[in-house]
Amino acid sequence: VRDKIGITGCFGSLDVDVGNALETISEFTISPSYAVTENWGLIAEAKFISDGAGDPAQFALESLISF
Repeated sequence: VRDKIGITGCFGSLDVDVGNALETISEFTISPSYAVTENWGLIAEAKFISDGAGDPAQFALESLISF
């Protein structure tokens, strides 16, 4: 089972010049994956953005087939 399941995390931060001030935008992404078969994988992704204007979140699901 452990060869079929994986998880990836990522953190990034960027200082953006807004007028006369710097604003920091940060994001954290967590992405679990699962190998359904040897040629088919599923990846989910949840991204949380901290920009001081509502802190939006984005979600995605991806299906990959290789041959």
